[in-house]
Amino acid sequence: TALVTRWSQVVMSLRSPLDSSVMPVLQTVGEAPFIQGLHIGTHLSRGWRGEGNWIARALQIPLPHLATSLKKLDLQRLGIDGHGARQLAEGVVQLKSLKDLILSHNYLGYEDGHESVLRIVEEGPRTLRYLDISFNA
Repeated sequence: TALVTRWSQVVMSLRSPLDSSVMPVLQTVGEAPFIQGLHIGTHLSRGWRGEGNWIARALQIPLPHLATSLKKLDLQRLGIDGHGARQLAEGVVQLKSLKDLILSHNYLGYEDGHESVLRIVEEGPRTLRYLDISFNA
């Protein structure tokens, strides 16, 4: 699979895909050194608790190019809970140039998700300037 684009932003409006269906997309995007924004969150409605944990698992795979080029990651309204937040933290700490992380309207208040957010802040990229965790249950 080849990603043929010069756009620096990738938008995937997905709702509850399986890990196996999104991992090839992320691996392809991860090979593109020009991708600066990954918008997977939705603006339509809030996902059910735990429904968005698939993206956390998918982001744990090594993405060498994405780790140095990605500046914005939008994961709002996906239904990520504390379990997903733990997995998400594993992936986000690898993103060395990330500036904006949008995790609003999720469920980070469940299963100690706040500890994972703290880990992202403490161990995550030094370039992080904007972290949106508003409206989390």
